[in-house]
Amino acid sequence: MVRVVESPAGEGVASFQLPWTGSELLRVRAGLRRSGRHLAVQDLAPEPADQTPRQLGEALFRALFAGQVSELFARSLGIVGDRGLRLRLRFRLDPDDPRLPLLHSLPWEILYQPDTRDFLGLSRRTPIVRSLEIPRPAPPHPLPSPLRVLVVPGTRFGLDPLDLEKEREQIQRAWERLPGTEVICLEPAGAEAIRQALLGTSFHILHFMGHGELDPETGKGVLFLEGPDGTSSPLTGESLAILIKDFRSLRLVFLNACETGRTPDGAGQDPWAGVATALVLGGLPAVIAMQLPVADEMAIAFSRTVYQRLAAGDPVDSAVSEGRQTLYAASPETADWAIPVLFTRIPDSRIFTRGTWRRPRLSLRRVGQSAAAILIAALAILAVRYRERILLVQAVPGHPTLQTVKVGRFRIARFEVTNRDYLQFVQAKPEWQKGRADPRLQDGDYLEDWLSPIRYPPGLDNHPVTSVSWFAAQAFCRWAGGDLPTQEQWQEAAHSAEYRFPWGPEPPESVPVLNFCDAECEMQHRDATFRPNFRDGYPRTAPVDAFPEGQTREGVYNLSGNVWEWCLNSSQAERVTMGGSFYSTYEECSSTGRSWQEATLCAIDGGFRCAWR
Repeated sequence: MVRVVESPAGEGVASFQLPWTGSELLRVRAGLRRSGRHLAVQDLAPEPADQTPRQLGEALFRALFAGQVSELFARSLGIVGDRGLRLRLRFRLDPDDPRLPLLHSLPWEILYQPDTRDFLGLSRRTPIVRSLEIPRPAPPHPLPSPLRVLVVPGTRFGLDPLDLEKEREQIQRAWERLPGTEVICLEPAGAEAIRQALLGTSFHILHFMGHGELDPETGKGVLFLEGPDGTSSPLTGESLAILIKDFRSLRLVFLNACETGRTPDGAGQDPWAGVATALVLGGLPAVIAMQLPVADEMAIAFSRTVYQRLAAGDPVDSAVSEGRQTLYAASPETADWAIPVLFTRIPDSRIFTRGTWRRPRLSLRRVGQSAAAILIAALAILAVRYRERILLVQAVPGHPTLQTVKVGRFRIARFEVTNRDYLQFVQAKPEWQKGRADPRLQDGDYLEDWLSPIRYPPGLDNHPVTSVSWFAAQAFCRWAGGDLPTQEQWQEAAHSAEYRFPWGPEPPESVPVLNFCDAECEMQHRDATFRPNFRDGYPRTAPVDAFPEGQTREGVYNLSGNVWEWCLNSSQAERVTMGGSFYSTYEECSSTGRSWQEATLCAIDGGFRCAWR
């Protein structure tokens, strides 16, 4: 039985007769797989499929759209067509229905309307969405500032080669259309590195690129990550869901890996055993996955188009339809374009809402003509606040919470080293724990505010670590594979040859750009001349990602203010410090002046960041 629960033309029911027997369905899937260009099957001897993708899609269309359902579909399509809107085909599959594994395994994306000769999934007017009804909310989420994409490559060990570097570059180029976006790329990583990256900052899209499969022995979907010894480490969809479902900022997971959208067939099978369905059950609002093996070049082309359209303002279902168009244009005789599947519980498929965006100052003659037009205009207005280029951010291998950007011929940390980062260091290097550090390398105030050797005050996870000597700071950077920046590197990152402050021209007085000794400062020398009534909101340290308006055009935060920072340059017992702190006046926080401090000094307003050559 098929029930239309919501449509522009009303509700209705009709009978549904599966167009294939169980054995025939297996041949259908094998034919679709054979018609594609996956690396694992392209060397097989060509065998003609029992039916073409068009014939398969027509058989499924006639089975689904019968009787009253057919009438409602035709009337609904006419209604939205007259209004210039879209008809979204949302398949609500009941998780309690024992036939769910069978229904889910049907290739709905290949639906073909014979009278108009249209594949429905190829059209923006009729996008196809799968929806599994689960007792978890999918609340709206405003466009974040900034929008962060976490790219996670799978292992390269012992599996077919994939061009992961090309895919990463394509993702970065796609998001260049939306300034204010940060693309953070991990090295091939395991589950712990993914978790640490998500703990480090808020991400909104997670993109996995690598290998996946439906394990024939367990019936569970898996992704292949990199294990601690560098070998392949399978991670089930259920484990991935447990790993990431706590992070409610995530709005979309893109699984660019084979069979991640598939679940095991047959009665008694677990419909949540697939990777994508496990993430849906975990509460992810939207998941894009692959229901069959897919060729590497096709997967890359599909993801590039999807991200280009999302950056342009499309709802995720329209973006997927455009991605299908790209695959169809490249190989119209195959079924590659029907392999991607979209799961979402968001009613209008917009992973970010427009409610808190600035209203575009323009007039649209036909506001209802295109829902995406308003979104594109809103993005264009909002983008004025952001930088003119995408932030090409990379995580440090083995240290996923340390994000770096390229400046000239080196890379520098976007943020000051936090208490959370430093805790990992002292746990790995106990000789640098509070109470154990060599007294010749610190002045006695080392980690003064920490409550114990491995515990800092609550609520300061994302604040800069302070009271660390130059020796301790350099030891941390060497542990992370880098060094403290030289004064020259620090000033190049701050663009001190162009401007007095890292953000460039002077901002409006109402815009907070740094943490300095303002009207609420506890020091006697509080800044009483420049902005005498200004309050930056922090009497002492601020989170390292505070003051986004004060970042450099590469995305480096808090080079001026918050804490002064150690540099590598030395002169006998002294070392260079730059940037000023929450105890400094506004002018003292400029990027043009330097100070010298004893290398053993552990100051409550001193911190550091690292650089890599």
